Amino acid sequence: MASVSGLKNAAVLPPKRRLTRAATISSPTALGHDIIRCEPGEFEKYRKSDEELKSLKNRKLREYYERQNAILDGFKEVEEVLTSTLADKIMNTFSHPPISDGPSVVSPTAVDQDQAERQPLLPSTETKEMKRERMDKIALNVNILREDVGAKFPTGKKRFEPLGVLIFSVCMIASFSQVFVESVKKLFAGETGEIGTVSTLGKATMVATILIKGVIWIWCGRFQSSGIQALAQDAKNDVFFNIFSLIIPWVGEILSIRQLDPLGGALLSLYIISEWVHTLLENFVKLSGRIASSDHHFRILYLISKFKPVVQVSYMEVYHAGDELIVEVDVILPPHTSLTYAHDVGYTIQASIEALDLVSRA
Repeated sequence: MASVSGLKNAAVLPPKRRLTRAATISSPTALGHDIIRCEPGEFEKYRKSDEELKSLKNRKLREYYERQNAILDGFKEVEEVLTSTLADKIMNTFSHPPISDGPSVVSPTAVDQDQAERQPLLPSTETKEMKRERMDKIALNVNILREDVGAKFPTGKKRFEPLGVLIFSVCMIASFSQVFVESVKKLFAGETGEIGTVSTLGKATMVATILIKGVIWIWCGRFQSSGIQALAQDAKNDVFFNIFSLIIPWVGEILSIRQLDPLGGALLSLYIISEWVHTLLENFVKLSGRIASSDHHFRILYLISKFKPVVQVSYMEVYHAGDELIVEVDVILPPHTSLTYAHDVGYTIQASIEALDLVSRA
């Protein structure tokens, strides 16, 4: 479960939700908060504090309450969405008459008719400067549309991140496979002579790398993006690799065991290869549309259950599209519900779900 990051845009529609024009006045008296029942902090009494978790000696019991806290974090995010002005603003988009873009169908008054008769039949003559300025504006707008990322990628470029991680994982697996092959060759080469040692400058460089990569590992580990997580994993692998690259040659020098250095390199390579294989498979299944975890299902169900008109959820599917989630939900409303009111409620539920963290479309 991702940590609660607050509302994406509580006061307005989510950025991914394209505002459409209402064709009719669907529910002139309905407001968002009238169809929602939500008491913030309703389940917070079940949350365990960090001190209480540390006091639990049973590991399985502690993991149970940690997962419960993660679910409550998701509920807290849902409550922030539902208690914001988002639902009111969505319902208000259907409570105002549409603005017509076409010609007025109202009969002209005498003043309007008189003004129309006074207008010249031929358009006014444009100067060259005015024409040039108008053409420049048109060309500028065309260039802006061409460069608009949203026009080329309606769902954004978030799905490029796991794809990039896939490519990066393959490169890392290939490179450390070569390190493993070279270590095995050196292990059975039967070389003689002095045992290789790491110079003082090399040790200082490796210690500096461990410190810098450790900071990057801790800092990047806080983010949910697959690209940043790949950077955190790379930093973690570098930390372990450099630590053991310092220890193993030193132990081999003390014990006068030549094969310890290539043996350690081979084992470290296998460890890093297994880590990147796990990352590759994890991102592969996300791109393949794998079903989301049950925690995400709980979060969506909790949000839908807070809408008063909803009688039942007949179908729900939450699955991955890269790092983000696609949500498909069918809800049942009372049989006497009008079509326009059902549309407004459904649209409000849809936009509220899309305001949740990690949700791309609903």
